Order: sequence, then C-alpha cells, then structure tokens
Amino acid sequence: MKELPQASIESRRPFRGRAFLLALVIILLVAGAPIYCGIVAETIAAANGCQVDEAAPQPCVIFGRDFGGLLYGLGVLPWLGIVTLPLGAAALIVWLLLLLIFILRALAGR
Repeated sequence: MKELPQASIESRRPFRGRAFLLALVIILLVAGAPIYCGIVAETIAAANGCQVDEAAPQPCVIFGRDFGGLLYGLGVLPWLGIVTLPLGAAALIVWLLLLLIFILRALAGR
C-alpha cells in the first residue's frame, strides 16, 4: 500500500456534513416559521372551541383569560410567508448548489 505524503493529508478538508445539515434546518425553520405559527394558533383555538379568522380578533377564553388577540396575531402571521417562503426557496437553491460544489470538489480530490 502506497503512503500519501503528510502534506496532502493535512491539506484535505473533511466533509462538513454537520454544517450543511445545520444550515438546512435553519433555512427550513426560518422560511416556514410564519406557517408554523398559524398552525399552532389554529390548533390552540380548535382545541378550546374558538375561531381564528383574519377579519378581527375573536374572544377566546382559555383558563379564564382572553387569548383572542394573541391567537389573531398568530393566525394572520402566515401572510408573512409570502416573503419568507420565496426567500427560503432561494436559500435552499443556494444551499443545494454549495452542497453539490462541495461534494464534487471532494470527489475530484480523491
């Protein structure tokens, strides 16, 4: 078996899979955050027999307190997805291109 020179082993950078995975998780969480908030609001409202709509806050008493305003705010937050989802899609495309470049460079260095 032929030994590689020490300099070439040190110059090779390991695959940074954790960094790519962390970036993917961050992209998906940030891009979908408004949608997740809307789902949570609707779930809480449905579990307590309340209604959430975009017209106005509806009264929703949970444990003796009115959470209608909070649920209304969370319920209209998915409209922010008009901005975050396309930006998240663009970030995902950049992420995929960087991953592809990184993998191709690693395979070329073998």
